[in-house]
Amino acid sequence: MQEPGGRLGIRLRIAPETRCCEIHSTRPVTASQVFIGRTPAETAQVLPRLYSICGQAQACACATALEHALGQAAPTAVRAGRAAAVASETRREHLWRILIDWPAALDEPADHLALARVHGLTRTLLAALDPDADLFIPRARPATTDQRVLAETRDALDTLLEARVFGMSPAHWYARIDTPERLADWAASGVSQAARLLQRVIVDDLAGLGASAVAPLPALDERALADLLPRLADPGFIAAPTWDGAPRETTPLTRQHHHPLIGALGAGLLARLAAQLVEVAAPPLIEPPPTAALDGGLGVGRAAAARGELIHLVRLDARDHIADYRILAPTEWNFHPRGALALALEALEPAPETELRRRAGLLIAALDPCVAFDLTLTGPSEVPPCA
Repeated sequence: MQEPGGRLGIRLRIAPETRCCEIHSTRPVTASQVFIGRTPAETAQVLPRLYSICGQAQACACATALEHALGQAAPTAVRAGRAAAVASETRREHLWRILIDWPAALDEPADHLALARVHGLTRTLLAALDPDADLFIPRARPATTDQRVLAETRDALDTLLEARVFGMSPAHWYARIDTPERLADWAASGVSQAARLLQRVIVDDLAGLGASAVAPLPALDERALADLLPRLADPGFIAAPTWDGAPRETTPLTRQHHHPLIGALGAGLLARLAAQLVEVAAPPLIEPPPTAALDGGLGVGRAAAARGELIHLVRLDARDHIADYRILAPTEWNFHPRGALALALEALEPAPETELRRRAGLLIAALDPCVAFDLTLTGPSEVPPCA
């Protein structure tokens, strides 16, 4: 039975001096076409249920795209609430990896108790941000949020992160751990499973593992994104998107390149793991600015989802019903057949198969495909040569 969210097949062909990666996806990249003919209000209600992974980010990009196409702009307070909700979801998604997947790489038990607490606190925070459950509906009006609940919930989450991840307040970690040397000192302290994993990466000389030359997805304005809509009629382009003819990367690593620590670490495994920690520790985001108007019923919506930039593009017909709806998700950029993961795996140095599998697993987890995957390692005679 095919999984609703799809699955990735990742095959690494191993020859004595080379590695060749092939990535195949069954993700339903054209599922958003089901919204054609619906009203914006219906679409905004249904879409987050269809795209349940990173649902807050999906809802935010959807509402923003629809408002953009309708020539409306959400009030500042609504944009701020949406940004806070997406940031909370992103933090929760990163903590899922940090508390569950990272310990597995150390052969240590996952911290399910802490993650359950994170889930509960995030639900409380999201409910406080969206008390009327209409934050992501076009024409949403500012809600009366309970600031006391917000403050108490954020304090409780910071206390949990101090105890289980950082060994200090997240704000202090964010401000203090700003150089590779300070990161190495923190990792060597072994204060948490996260610190111990980074220490293992440093000691095993894996900090630069999988660094690739794939360029970041540039900051694109609304017009540039809207111009992609005709190309998105091709499912093949949605499944393997390019910009200026080349695959691009959009991840926490590219998003946090301005942070002094991430800028100094390069583009390998250590930088990718550290970028997730930076996003967990970072102060709340400022709401994004309103978008510039486009002609022809076109709308663009974006959200800083946990795994990278999420882009929604919509075109309305003369009745203001959906004429076209397309989604570009970060997984399609980062797991492009010739994208960041493929080149990272092909750059792996020769090693015994068990070690190669461990390193490949670390890289896949660091890029985080958001769907299940199968990793297969094959010898040079088991499959035809890669193109």
